[in-house]
Amino acid sequence: MNPSSTTSLSSNTTTTDEAEGSSGARHCPFDFSDALAFDPVMGEMLREAPLTRVRMNHGQGTAWIVTRHAEVRQVTSDPRFSRAAAVGRDYSRMTPIPIAPADALMMLDPPHSFRIRAALARAFSTYGTRRLRRLADESVVRLLDRFTEAGPGADFVREVAAPLPMYTIWDVLGIPQEDHRSLRARIDPIKDTDDREDTHAHQSVHDYLRELAARRRSIPADDLLSALLHPRGGATALTDDEVAALAVSLILGGHDNMTNQVANITYTLMEHPHVYRLLVDEPGRLNSVLDEVLRHIPYHRGVGTPRIAMEDVDLSGHRIAAGEVVYVSYVAANHDPHHFEDPEALVPGRSPVDHLTFGWGPHRCPATALVMVVLETVFTHLPRTLPTLRLAAAPDDIPWNATSVLRSPLTLPLTW
Repeated sequence: MNPSSTTSLSSNTTTTDEAEGSSGARHCPFDFSDALAFDPVMGEMLREAPLTRVRMNHGQGTAWIVTRHAEVRQVTSDPRFSRAAAVGRDYSRMTPIPIAPADALMMLDPPHSFRIRAALARAFSTYGTRRLRRLADESVVRLLDRFTEAGPGADFVREVAAPLPMYTIWDVLGIPQEDHRSLRARIDPIKDTDDREDTHAHQSVHDYLRELAARRRSIPADDLLSALLHPRGGATALTDDEVAALAVSLILGGHDNMTNQVANITYTLMEHPHVYRLLVDEPGRLNSVLDEVLRHIPYHRGVGTPRIAMEDVDLSGHRIAAGEVVYVSYVAANHDPHHFEDPEALVPGRSPVDHLTFGWGPHRCPATALVMVVLETVFTHLPRTLPTLRLAAAPDDIPWNATSVLRSPLTLPLTW
């Protein structure tokens, strides 16, 4: 692409200097972490403009943050914005080191990323959603039994939400039971935004999965890793490194979206007992309830991984110059009053409820299908098993993760 060209997406364009104004970029530390309250800074940016120039605590220069639903979908679907071009740059960011390592699947642009995602879709089809549902059903029932045996006041995070990925996604991938503890130790350091060893932890997880892929290439098993390495129908197999990178994305993305969201959704339902009662009385409403709760929850603090403009782009009255850093906020887009009526209200059955919790476009979370199977299973069984479930502590007494980019309760005591 020619970096000097300009393609207009809208009229009434302002220059970069005009967009900044006399006071320059807005400083955004993104340190707000009040339970699951929506960040007021994001709220201000949503009201003021579709995108805002900001400076964060780490890295060089400034960046654009896109907050509104329509513009987030535009940017994430537009090939003129590249994630791969961000690799190696010291861009403005909220964490000491980039959230995603250079070799992560999320840093690949199409068409390379399409090839890997297509391989995952084929392998998942071969492996079968039916088997995943059976596995999820068995795992959720077993964990809920353990939770109820612990008695009223038991910690839902420890007994149910935290172990779920190991019993579902890990087993689907084919992680041996004897490796669970060591893999858990490799993953734990990745969760802290201030951990400068984060890149080493990512590499450690990748190295383990590359070794496991090499074993599965030699001796296949009945699991997703083997299906990726030995595709049917003459499809080209992925390399061991590609399978390892994909598995890292599934494990970390699955953990983030499963453990944290199961805890977040449960907390939200406890804070809105009429919605939980809806699941008890009308289980057929599950999908509409899940969609709305996933939209409503601000699961992520600040912003994640940026894109780089590969040419000048005019977006909703602002000119983004070639080479500039652009973030999108899926959380903000989910609370966009220009798209959702009364977005701070929790309204099961809302229409539309086209939330962006799992991302949008070619970088949508590859673990979405796996995570949704598990979420549907959990919130089918939970209201059926414990219809009178409620918090066993005052909301102010529940500790929250305040160091990670992810927002979720560290413990969640429940009673019934």
